[in-house]
Amino acid sequence: MDKDITAAIQEESVQVEFAPVVVTQISEKMPEIQFDGQIATDQLLARVIFDLSVGIQIEHQSQFGALNNSQQINTLFNALLALRDAHNLLCVEVIHGSILLSRIWMIDTNQITFDKLAKRVIGALVLAHRCSADIVIPNCEWARVLGLNASIISKWVDEILDILHFEVTVEPEEYRIIKDAFVQQQ
Repeated sequence: MDKDITAAIQEESVQVEFAPVVVTQISEKMPEIQFDGQIATDQLLARVIFDLSVGIQIEHQSQFGALNNSQQINTLFNALLALRDAHNLLCVEVIHGSILLSRIWMIDTNQITFDKLAKRVIGALVLAHRCSADIVIPNCEWARVLGLNASIISKWVDEILDILHFEVTVEPEEYRIIKDAFVQQQ
């Protein structure tokens, strides 16, 4: 019976003509954004927080609670330093996070206030890390450094994604403009 099947297949087989192989030149271009692995500096972290706090004060005319606001800013700065030291937070992640925060600001300035500043900044940085890292640090590790529950970090990231409608990709030109602005300010 196997011989019958084999004979039938051989009788039914069709001559196959192979198409000629066309060799195309492959050219590799260097990506426009270089992920150089440079650790975020104190100055870069401070600049991001300072720019946001000035924007909040101007937009919301926050005169009340100036002492409380400066304490919140100082606490946030220390938290960012702790995250940077624990997870080697990169410049590219901070700049990407800044771009996400800028987009949120353009959508709705009420989404970034002194009361929401820490969760927006940390949420944006965690999300930026996820977008650019080969090995993603889990929420529980971010939370451990901050002394929080991992579900809080998850919630903050989800809020950022919601506000931005999941539009978190940064174009090379946009990145370059923001990076150059931060470099000039330092």
